[in-house]
Amino acid sequence: MQNQLKPINSSDGQFQDGNPYTGALGTVVTSEWLNGVQSAVQSTQRELLKLLQDSKQDPDSNRDDQLLQAIRNIAWGGNSKPTTLAGYGIVVASQAEAETGTDNSKAMTPLRVEQALNAAGLSGYAKNITSGSLQTVRPNGLYHVDSSLVSGTPDKSNGMLLTNFLSDKWGSQVYWMWGGATYEQRLENGNWQPWIKLLKNGQQSTLADYGITDGASKTDLQKAINDLVAGAPGALNTLQELAAALGNDQNFAATITNQLAGKAGKATTLAGYGISDAQTKTQSDARYFQRLARFTNNGQFTVPDGVTRIYVSGCAGGGGGGGSPSGSSSWMASAGGGGAGVSVLRQDYVVKSGQTLNITIGGAGSGGLGGAANTGGSIGSNGTKGGDTSIAEINLTLAGGGGGMGGNNVGGWGNGSGPGSGGQGMPAGTVGWSGPNSAVCYPGGLGGNSPFGGGGGTVGWSWAGNTSQNGAGFGSGGGGGFAAGLNMPGIAGANGAPGVIFIEW
Repeated sequence: MQNQLKPINSSDGQFQDGNPYTGALGTVVTSEWLNGVQSAVQSTQRELLKLLQDSKQDPDSNRDDQLLQAIRNIAWGGNSKPTTLAGYGIVVASQAEAETGTDNSKAMTPLRVEQALNAAGLSGYAKNITSGSLQTVRPNGLYHVDSSLVSGTPDKSNGMLLTNFLSDKWGSQVYWMWGGATYEQRLENGNWQPWIKLLKNGQQSTLADYGITDGASKTDLQKAINDLVAGAPGALNTLQELAAALGNDQNFAATITNQLAGKAGKATTLAGYGISDAQTKTQSDARYFQRLARFTNNGQFTVPDGVTRIYVSGCAGGGGGGGSPSGSSSWMASAGGGGAGVSVLRQDYVVKSGQTLNITIGGAGSGGLGGAANTGGSIGSNGTKGGDTSIAEINLTLAGGGGGMGGNNVGGWGNGSGPGSGGQGMPAGTVGWSGPNSAVCYPGGLGGNSPFGGGGGTVGWSWAGNTSQNGAGFGSGGGGGFAAGLNMPGIAGANGAPGVIFIEW
């Protein structure tokens, strides 16, 4: 259909008469607007003629009810209003379809509803079964059974059948024989179980009449009591005698428990009970609950399940002690001791369960070489720096201890060398000592101490050839070379000690 016709082109969209007295002009009807009117009328006529053709009518200029008739034909299928569902084109279910209840697209009349209820045995009376097997009876409901015509009955007697199925694999049937017993049969996972007799004929008077096979009868109970009493001594074969034996204490168990607890409470230690070969709580906690990992080489640590915080102790490698110069006729000087590596004690860090920590252990610094023997004296070399210890994942870096400075010749009796940088404590890591012009040789500087052990010591020269000592504890510095005798080669500095990491959780 064509779109709505536009209004005439005037100030208010209405046709206006002209007024020569006032000079008002009449509305000018253009060919464009008249053509629009013609097109709209033709479009509407085409729509209406299509409606007449669909209702099998030819246009008749003498009639004014053709459109009404067309609408009736479409809505009612004719000139008169239908009085049935079929008159409106609605399909009604047959009796067979109503009874089976398998179609959900057709309408049900009152008669069909009654027929469906009758088929299910729900309309006030039971449906008769005169053929087939009881195990194929559907749907759920109440039925009269002629046992002479139907198979699958528990007994050849007519009766009433009540079916109740949850699905095609699970359900049950109850069968009441006329004037007889009652039976039940169950469908379990698609398999029918044997009929079970629920009630016998007539009045029920025993457990067996109700199908109960594991209940105790009066005879069974009396025998059980007799058997119980028969084994007891005469003084304890009644409840009154047993109560008297228990002191008529209704809380006998609690009384005994409290008495036993009182006995146990007299001692508070293992030794108090004479036990000498068991661990104490303190010993047990120390063995099983103190969790510690130690790393002296590079490695990895995986955070255990449930652990979110660890405690780290450790240190970097200690520096090596400096070497002393060779002795001369004019001077002797000792070298400085190596410094200790930077350390940390039980610093806590937040971690995640399952996280991998990469651990780098700083190596020990090497001692410097002593000066070569000559009459002029030669300088000893510096000790090397200790290696850094680190755990990148928790941003932990510990700097290695500095190497001790070698003994030098600055004229006269030369000054001793400085300690390795990072040396800790006193006198560890101190300056090597330069002695006076004499044949006595003096010790070099001590290595720096760490929390895990002292630095390397140093000794005076002797004809037996003493040497400086390496760092004794993790991260400690090596001792400096001591002064050499006249025209003797310089003494090498001692090595520092490597670093270490301890992780507690």
